[in-house]
Amino acid sequence: MKVKRLLALLLILVVTLAGCGGGGAAEHATDSIIIGINSDATALDPLHINDTVTMSILSNVYEPLVRMTTDSEIVPALATDWTISPDGLEYTFTIRTDATFHNGDPITVEDIKYSIDMAVESSYTGPYMNFIDHTEIIDDSTVKIVLQYAYAPFLALCTTYSQIVKEDFYADGGTMMSKEPIGSGPYKFVSWAQGDKIVFEAYEGYYAGTPDITQLTYKIISNSTTATIALETGDIDMYINVAAADIPSLEANSEITLLKEPSSAFYFIGLNMQDEKLSDIRVRQAIAKCVDRDALIIGALDGNGVKTTTFIAEGLPGYTEGFDPLPYNIEEAKALLTEAGYPDGFEMTISVPESRSAHAQMIQADLKKIGINLKIGIVESGAFWDALENGDYEMMIMGWSYVVMDSDVGYYSLYRSDDMAGNYVRFSDARVDELLQNGRISTEASERAAIYSEIEEIVMNSAAYIPLYWRMDTIAFDAGLTNIEIPPCGFYYVYDYAWEQ
Repeated sequence: MKVKRLLALLLILVVTLAGCGGGGAAEHATDSIIIGINSDATALDPLHINDTVTMSILSNVYEPLVRMTTDSEIVPALATDWTISPDGLEYTFTIRTDATFHNGDPITVEDIKYSIDMAVESSYTGPYMNFIDHTEIIDDSTVKIVLQYAYAPFLALCTTYSQIVKEDFYADGGTMMSKEPIGSGPYKFVSWAQGDKIVFEAYEGYYAGTPDITQLTYKIISNSTTATIALETGDIDMYINVAAADIPSLEANSEITLLKEPSSAFYFIGLNMQDEKLSDIRVRQAIAKCVDRDALIIGALDGNGVKTTTFIAEGLPGYTEGFDPLPYNIEEAKALLTEAGYPDGFEMTISVPESRSAHAQMIQADLKKIGINLKIGIVESGAFWDALENGDYEMMIMGWSYVVMDSDVGYYSLYRSDDMAGNYVRFSDARVDELLQNGRISTEASERAAIYSEIEEIVMNSAAYIPLYWRMDTIAFDAGLTNIEIPPCGFYYVYDYAWEQ
């Protein structure tokens, strides 16, 4: 902020008069950035993480084959060029020869092959890359990746899941890579004080040039209000995932820039279809028709969400404007319950982590209108995910996020009957399984649009999951920072950032 930069200039003047070198405060103001995040990284190894916070951090530490711009354009990274076979099965990448790991070792085609092979095998990244058949080394600068079937989103997935590592770095089983990694991107590891901060510095050997921001620190601040104060006092320069309650004060601060956009993350109710009552589609549809999304967004999110009745983001294959197969209607919901044999309703429990308690309270009030007595069970985060994996719940609330913008990512894991990586409601439909596979294989835009439109119609009418809203991504940062935009999938690439001079 202005005051902070003025102090930094005064420190430069004092140090200069004393005949000494530049001061740390000046370097922080022009060459460093401290980003506040609401949770710590889980590990610093791209093969052993799948949470958005850590993936965003590591997008600055490891280099992929290709990157995605904030406009969703796929551009070269380690791969300078690529060709696709007519049948869509083979992707041949030309690999740059001037890139190195942070220890100085050159990045070779052997490293590319190892990284892709491990991404397929990893339980964290495998669900997104297991359609790859094998990787071939053609020559010292060419690698071919052969798919089991043509898969339209493959290049987009490479922006996230092709981060390059070296086999030698895993000689200890991966312990070092999880805590003190050797990366391949624009920033190299310095230190990690777990629960406090992670520090990186610019890698001077980066093939695209040394970043303008030469020191990058992630500061863990779980409380948004605490982070807001830290931002206003200059203790941090940027905060990701600002809470709704803190938006007004930041919007009123002329030295802070606040950006707010609907995100690629969507939230929903999940109904366990193995439960006797919820196995009846009429019961699920009744619940769907009595959920007041508008009231929930106002009451639980202070208006910072965008209502949705689908999991397909606007602009993606299959998106239909105005699609709403089960619109809000209390009388129709009551009639469906009566038809299902529950004219007086019943009791059930919704399981949620503490962060979704306000959502649960709003839904509790909605269901009361049709005679359902909803009990709220607050569950610790780890136990919550265990319950989903084991099917030990009746009703829940959770979110899902596009790691790349393609309809397959929004639907495949949630609805594929033999994929328990995300199908926590135990949905099973042979036609949907067939369509999901066809959606992966097809490369024709019109055909894919028709496929996902049919999927949308079937699954949304089934009400196994009930869409609620798209999360609003809100970030705030010092007004002196430039080139900052909200990326489509939440991965903030600091290499592009700079301070105004």
